[in-house]
Amino acid sequence: MSIKSNTIKRYIKDTGSKNQLFVFVGSDTSTASSNSTKSFDDIWKQSDFSIRVGQNSILPVVPNHKWVAKRPYSPWSSISENTANYYIYNDLNQYVYLCISDNANNRKDLIGQNVSNNRPSHILGIQSYDDGFSWKPLYKITSSMERFVTALWIPVISFDMFDSDSQKTQAQQTTDFCVDATGTGEIGQCAVYAKIGLSTDDDSGTTEYEQGSLFTTSDNITCSDCHYLMKDNDRFITRFYSDGDDVPTTIVIQDEYTKVGGLISQNQVSTASPYYYLYATNTNDAVEEGSVISAFIDLSNFDPNELVAGSVNPELTIVSNTGSGASIRLITGILNDSNVITGIEVVSSGSGYRDIQITLDSSQVISSGVATSLAAAIEVNLDIVDGLAFDPVTLLNAQHIMIDAKLDKTSIEDAGILLPDNINMFGLIENPLGIDTSTAVGSGSNLNKKLDYIFRTTVKAKVYNPGSQNVLPVVGEIYDILEGSEITGYNLGIGSALNASTGGSALSEVELKNLVYSYANNLVGVGLDGPTNGSPKGNNTIIEILEIPNFTQYSGKVVSTTKLSSDLPVADVDSVIIRINIVKGM
Repeated sequence: MSIKSNTIKRYIKDTGSKNQLFVFVGSDTSTASSNSTKSFDDIWKQSDFSIRVGQNSILPVVPNHKWVAKRPYSPWSSISENTANYYIYNDLNQYVYLCISDNANNRKDLIGQNVSNNRPSHILGIQSYDDGFSWKPLYKITSSMERFVTALWIPVISFDMFDSDSQKTQAQQTTDFCVDATGTGEIGQCAVYAKIGLSTDDDSGTTEYEQGSLFTTSDNITCSDCHYLMKDNDRFITRFYSDGDDVPTTIVIQDEYTKVGGLISQNQVSTASPYYYLYATNTNDAVEEGSVISAFIDLSNFDPNELVAGSVNPELTIVSNTGSGASIRLITGILNDSNVITGIEVVSSGSGYRDIQITLDSSQVISSGVATSLAAAIEVNLDIVDGLAFDPVTLLNAQHIMIDAKLDKTSIEDAGILLPDNINMFGLIENPLGIDTSTAVGSGSNLNKKLDYIFRTTVKAKVYNPGSQNVLPVVGEIYDILEGSEITGYNLGIGSALNASTGGSALSEVELKNLVYSYANNLVGVGLDGPTNGSPKGNNTIIEILEIPNFTQYSGKVVSTTKLSSDLPVADVDSVIIRINIVKGM
């Protein structure tokens, strides 16, 4: 398991709240390659629009090991690093399964020599199939996750990523927080509680705070400010109390698993949610936390004469300082009228195991001195903390995230943004600042963390054309300012022209890019040549800057840029859905 899995879960939880991600999209004439230094500048200048990525459009992903008949798969191990195909995706029922064993006798020395012929299809617990494989379902890829399934990747979830806010706006979340108050503006007491156990140090020494204990209280604060004070904080949580109310010294902090269970019981989690099935898999599969998941034995170093047992399927002795209830026995078969050890099996899984020791009584095997070496050849795999299906992100060692930003042409046009004819580049920028550098507020920080939003990255301007009969007015064009041929002059006086008769003249709106955002207002009065796509040129003049991007240019961090190998046409398609798919390693 990798520490990257925990980093990924934090990254997902922070998206849209502490961490604002923007995908910039556009058409670039530069020859700069993907992820080059120049492309990091070009993405700011050459993009035509951007998408603020919400949590609904980002998930951890792992390699797509789709189940294929007559292919070997490797059992999961709690002792060794899992690097082979130890899980599969059943694309028929959308469940992801963990391989528990690949041979009926659980022989470690036979791992990899068998192929799977029975597609796993059960939805609860560990089940063995006729081909010798045993599987455990982990979670289901529901319709909301299907867009993250590709030939190379499948999405993965964890209870650690669950967010009960769902699609609520920030205003709705604040109102829900203040439901017991008379309103979001009520003045009262804001109590801050420890979300996790923690300790603090000051001049008076160390103070310990258990989970749910009162950390501090702030008086004379509005309910809405109390809500925002520790919103999305990893260590603290707030509760609001009216003036005069007693502030509890402790509260109950529920983990995400318990929250999901409570919401399901109240019919507040849809059966379309992947967490509905993740909870069902954990709650109803009869695999308790700390169970014995599997046992394997390596018989490659033993002569058949050394494997003669004193009885049929002798039971092993289990010693543990933690768990109880497990039962493991050797499997025997008849050879020359003797009970010969052929494998091992878990009879009952027990629970609570964090350590385990296996011994075999010498009376259970005929050959003297073999019992100890046989016991040493046994490997027992224990359930991980919280359960195998509690945290598939860590179990499957997720090391990548996928961003799948999806929007349609109509929504872009409704936002007043003009699409280019083609798209050939996109890039990911973390935490760009808003346009007001004096406050250094992250762009998008006031938006619903779950949803995607469209942002302008071009300058929208109004252009005046005197309307000569042989000149077409400028209508719906995107101009690349730095190409050189489109700016014809500076500070051109146009007052008299605007006051003249409008017969034959035209006012139109255009988009300008490849310029410094802060310079945009200086373009008023500048002459703009007509389109360079074959239409006649004319003396068009910028008379007003209507809208500039809501970003401080070059702020934040450009994480990656991608130049497509060929242009993707979008403007001439009546109804186009634009999907930008980015896979990022952590």
